[in-house]
Amino acid sequence: MNLTPKQVATLKFIRQYIRKYGLSPTLQEMADEFEVTKPTIHEHVHALVAHGAITITQHKNRSIRLCGEPGTCPLCKHKLGAKS
Repeated sequence: MNLTPKQVATLKFIRQYIRKYGLSPTLQEMADEFEVTKPTIHEHVHALVAHGAITITQHKNRSIRLCGEPGTCPLCKHKLGAKS
């Protein structure tokens, strides 16, 4: 997976936010963090989906899920709470 530096920063922010608060950030919260517009963050989030780094549920707030981490992605085979 070849991500741009901005995509990597966005992914790291999402991961840290989920670990800290137990839910994913909104587009507005990410835009505020990076001091960019929501459409810019929207592009980064959809690029991360295209790369398979995250999944989202359309039209649902705070629905970002990380892929490749046990129990965080509905597409992953890991059981909830399993450790790699």
